[in-house]
Amino acid sequence: MPWDTPVPVVVWALICIPPGVRAILKPPADKLSASLLALDTLLLNLYFASTAPWAVVNYYLRALPFLLALAVMARVILASRRQPLIPQERRSRALIMILLVLVAPLAFLNARALQSYRYPESAGPSMVALPPLKGGWHVFINGGNGLDGWGMNNAIRDWLGRQTGGNPAAAYGVDLVKLSAGGAMSRGILPRDLHRYHTYDEQVYSPCLGEVVALEDSIADVQPFGDSGSSVGNFIVLRCAQFYVTLANLRAHSITVQKGEIVAAGAPLGRVGNSMAHTFPHLHMHVTTGGYTGTVQPAPILFETLFAFSHRARNDFYVR
Repeated sequence: MPWDTPVPVVVWALICIPPGVRAILKPPADKLSASLLALDTLLLNLYFASTAPWAVVNYYLRALPFLLALAVMARVILASRRQPLIPQERRSRALIMILLVLVAPLAFLNARALQSYRYPESAGPSMVALPPLKGGWHVFINGGNGLDGWGMNNAIRDWLGRQTGGNPAAAYGVDLVKLSAGGAMSRGILPRDLHRYHTYDEQVYSPCLGEVVALEDSIADVQPFGDSGSSVGNFIVLRCAQFYVTLANLRAHSITVQKGEIVAAGAPLGRVGNSMAHTFPHLHMHVTTGGYTGTVQPAPILFETLFAFSHRARNDFYVR
């Protein structure tokens, strides 16, 4: 799903809420139609719950697809529990065919989304990292396995599996934002003021013990969705054992380390800014092996966290 726009949430509301409400108010009379409707509703809402960027609007809203699916399932199943399994009316049989045809594509979309949650053995070694941000509730609104899955990591493919032309090095990359206690990443939906984003100017910490091998600190921050002329903005690259860790979209002149310096895990590095083009304040992170530019191998990231949630490749976390 596109991760930097509320459009997927709006699409969910338009295509799921009206038929869901209608199914609750007027459920199918026969048991087979009701069962298929419950299954399709569940599959459709599960897909949006797991792939839409809910934090752009409000993170707590991702509970709505689950609640809607449960309400529809309970209503239609209870309403048809004493009805015949196979209806006699042609209208009901036509509804059954429509609902039955929907099962396969919806199941396929969910299967591809679930592939974004897991890292296959063929991905090579995964890097175990400390959280690069501390002091609050942080979620990755874009991340996971972009090579095998659809709809989670947009670096390689979009939510329909089409090539995006993005950076192959970020195939397992993540984009991290800080949320308020109310579940919002900003005051307002995608405001044009940098200071309204809770992630802006957050301290960035080293996720590992390593050497600073490259950095950029001179690109000025731009307003949200402005054009800084850089696809990564200000950045730091750390070499941690065989891994090269890129932390990007940092604030101009905030980096406190120098090239060649050895930094400890958890050491402060800089601050989150908005120096990448056409985006809003967030921390971008990706890991590679074999270098950090040119032909490299992307590596999955596993975070050592206090509380971990199974969303976007197990990368949502809360840090005290």
